[in-house]
Amino acid sequence: MTFLIASKEGLLTGRSLANALDVPFYGPRKLAMALRRHRLPIQPHIRWGSGVAVEGPEVNDVHAVHRASDKLRSIQTWAKNGIPTLEIVTSPPAFGRKRHHTKGLDIIICRTEEEMAAAGNRVDYFTGLCYNEREYRIHIWNDEVIKVQIKVPREEGANQEIKNVSGGWGFRNVTPKNLENRLYVISRDAVRNLGLYFGAVDVLYDGKEYRVLEVNTAPSLNSVNLEIYVNKLK
Repeated sequence: MTFLIASKEGLLTGRSLANALDVPFYGPRKLAMALRRHRLPIQPHIRWGSGVAVEGPEVNDVHAVHRASDKLRSIQTWAKNGIPTLEIVTSPPAFGRKRHHTKGLDIIICRTEEEMAAAGNRVDYFTGLCYNEREYRIHIWNDEVIKVQIKVPREEGANQEIKNVSGGWGFRNVTPKNLENRLYVISRDAVRNLGLYFGAVDVLYDGKEYRVLEVNTAPSLNSVNLEIYVNKLK
């Protein structure tokens, strides 16, 4: 009997996946209680963003999920292995980021050294400002592209510097038929390098090169994408 464990950020989609698969679901609280009471079975399980160690075979290794959730470590790993990604910088202009972040809510734009100094303990590292002509989310499953999305504005006056949900942006499904091989390769390698079985890779195109931003281990899914993941997990 398989079960699914989810992180706080993956709670809603994780529950939807578990319901569609008709398997037991453990969010953070229920999982903690089950472990404390030694009531969690040692069985195959699906890890939807959760970083809690659980015995038994799993889809997405716990250590790989930890590597993916540490965004600075991810960038350093990709850079070391020749995968184009963001540049870590110590001078402006720059984006200030936390090692562990979600939905881009941590971003602080620093255009001067004074602003970088003022960011202080609110950030863990800085990346250079990178022109974002377009941005993709490439869903990789065991080296296969199972879905491609492109980021689009959801409202008039969407933020052109920080393209996240709160800035008025979202993802739209597109056909993967015309996917450039370069985009596929770096997305696949980004997942491989972190030791993941699956992940949703955020990649921007700066006008010259594709650059990996991060890999999501508990991506939000619309009904179409949910069905794709359900079919892979059955």
